Amino acid sequence: TTATGGVRRIVLAVAPEKDPLTSRLTVAENEIRVTGATPREVLQGCYRLEDELNLNARPAVKRGSRTYTRMFSPRMVHSGVSIDNYPDEHMDEIARAGMDAILVYVRDPPDVTRAGRVDMNDLVRRAAVRGLDVYAYFDRFGHPLEKDPTDEGAEAYYDGMFGSIVKNAPGLKGLILVGESCPVKKSTGFYPSYDWPSFLTLVSKVTRRYRPDF
Repeated sequence: TTATGGVRRIVLAVAPEKDPLTSRLTVAENEIRVTGATPREVLQGCYRLEDELNLNARPAVKRGSRTYTRMFSPRMVHSGVSIDNYPDEHMDEIARAGMDAILVYVRDPPDVTRAGRVDMNDLVRRAAVRGLDVYAYFDRFGHPLEKDPTDEGAEAYYDGMFGSIVKNAPGLKGLILVGESCPVKKSTGFYPSYDWPSFLTLVSKVTRRYRPDF
């Protein structure tokens, strides 16, 4: 409360913005309003308010309005703690730094990463609280897929390989596919291979079977 008995408050709200990646701080005498185009941007606005308070080294910020617009999305990062290890405190800092997605390797579908088996649904849940999406980075480097996308039985094989990742954790946002990390047969001598278009088509089919917007 103020010296005269008034109320000082911080208001958080979703509000229309031209750019979907924009948040806004509006500081008045007795109110700080943090708005954003989405709940995620409201959270980013809170981080920017925190930045201002930290820079001032006291609970005071300049009056007026300012906007913050993130340059692009998704902005992804691997764990800086250790491979595929995302404790809550680390994800807090990732989000505070302006990232909106994390990457986790999937070496043996649906949930074995470079660091071992990971509860993907728990990771998705903990990340979402912090405004972070989770992308699975398909990682079969050195272990070629057994079937070309045009081989007999390829759809069932790809469903068990790629579809199982989404079926196991439908909250995942998407897959990261890098040619040399998921090699297929018809190589040009470098990546991507000749069958890359048919490969992507089949992977899209089997993953979107479990989540249409994957």
